[in-house]
Amino acid sequence: MLSLANYIMQNRRNAILLALLFAIIPLMGWVADIIMVLVTLRKGAKEGGVVLIWIMLPSLLLALKGYPQFLLYNALAGSVLTYCFALLLRQTTAWPVVLQAAAVIGVIEIVAIHLVVPGLGMGWSNDLMGYFETLRHQVLEQTANNSEMQFWAGLLSKVIIGFQITFLFVYNLIIVLLARFVQAKLYHPAGLRPELYNIRVGIVAILLFFLVVVACLAGNDIAMDCLLMTIMPLIVAGISLVHYLAAAANLSIVWFIGFYGLLILFFPYCAVVLSALALADSWFNFRQRFKLKNQ
Repeated sequence: MLSLANYIMQNRRNAILLALLFAIIPLMGWVADIIMVLVTLRKGAKEGGVVLIWIMLPSLLLALKGYPQFLLYNALAGSVLTYCFALLLRQTTAWPVVLQAAAVIGVIEIVAIHLVVPGLGMGWSNDLMGYFETLRHQVLEQTANNSEMQFWAGLLSKVIIGFQITFLFVYNLIIVLLARFVQAKLYHPAGLRPELYNIRVGIVAILLFFLVVVACLAGNDIAMDCLLMTIMPLIVAGISLVHYLAAAANLSIVWFIGFYGLLILFFPYCAVVLSALALADSWFNFRQRFKLKNQ
């Protein structure tokens, strides 16, 4: 991996050729995005922008052939957004700033979608009801009644757009993280861990979260759709704090396997705990109370 990264960073031509190659290969576009972000983080906006233009070409050609969804999801909501996050990280070198920007942009996108397409939630509810009907006949053997299916279809339709946008943003942030990892391995092997250990939730993310929660309690459906996006920075900050405390306590790798196993199996409950932990850390700053022996 490091040999490939060294080859990419030698000159612009190498970066463009490999990024374009991975952009063309199905299901490998994420590697092209990592190359673009790596170039952006190391060499700046101009060099990264050149690579970005080239990896957008396959999506543009597919859009001209009648498949505009490739340009929308792969290029604009994927590569371009990831490029913006990379620029922000290069300028600020602060993950909390990037997370807060992602939360704000994500909420704006969700609200804009609901305003542009007002009946989208109802459409999702009808589609989910059709899916549940098929599932009931094929799998559940008529055990689920219509009222239960209508309840779950209505509930999911209120959060499904926010879930998709949040998933897309998390994917983009993971791409930036992987590129930052490669950059650290190449030029500063010990540089990434302190960054990830010291992610604390910022005031913008906190205010946005409480604003959305208040709107949810007031019965606003759009706010409910935005809730997961506003929780995302809190969850990341909570995971960062858990890693810091585990390192301070010198816990073994087995503990981390158990932690992420619980996070995957019981995500809703763990998300609440991690969010509460991140909010408490923003006030008490637990890292000042538990110093790492080896910084």
